[in-house]
Amino acid sequence: MNIDSFNDRIIDLWCEYKKVKKLTLLPYIYSEPERYGILFLTLNPAFRKNRKDKELYKIANINNKNIEIIKKLHKEHLNNPKHPFFGRLRKVAEYVGFPQKWDQSDLFFLRQTDSEKLYAKILDKDNLNEFGRKQLEISVDIIKYIKPEIIVVGSKKALKILMGKKGKFSLDINVDVVDNKSDTYILNIKKRKYRMIYRRLIGPYISESTLQETMRDIKNFVNS
Repeated sequence: MNIDSFNDRIIDLWCEYKKVKKLTLLPYIYSEPERYGILFLTLNPAFRKNRKDKELYKIANINNKNIEIIKKLHKEHLNNPKHPFFGRLRKVAEYVGFPQKWDQSDLFFLRQTDSEKLYAKILDKDNLNEFGRKQLEISVDIIKYIKPEIIVVGSKKALKILMGKKGKFSLDINVDVVDNKSDTYILNIKKRKYRMIYRRLIGPYISESTLQETMRDIKNFVNS
């Protein structure tokens, strides 16, 4: 098994729902992840409408060649220390002792910066609809494949989904609170347990001092 088996499931899901959900962009496509280390978990991928390569991501251009290009770009972004998002994650991973063993994943694969527009696609009132549930099912399987030592949830919205506080779902996962004050948890996926901490890593308004404090918190959690 490799990451392509999950990418195939994601693409099949998009083909199934592209008309009913009016999907215009390709979903998030993964390059082969680093396993057994630290996994940064967020809600869904953002998408800048003014990006120069936006044509590549249009669902009308879905083909194997473009998918391979997107996978290559994903790996390049992960490896770029100056990338505004992945560079920040790399800095955290290096500080806490995982300079090579780190990766990032999303709960949902819809490229959408506005979370309310994401919710409109994946929620029916208080519950995840089938489109949302199937995405979450795949993302949970990706976590099981990566087998992280530590999960850092970088988005409060992602944490609320996992805890069933936003978008109720029927999957064999649940979250146990270890300590509310320190935002530490155990993510239970069937019989597997993953140590998890929440610290905000998303958004442009994270100061350097806040980031340094966040890194110290995560390092203390890793070493505890």
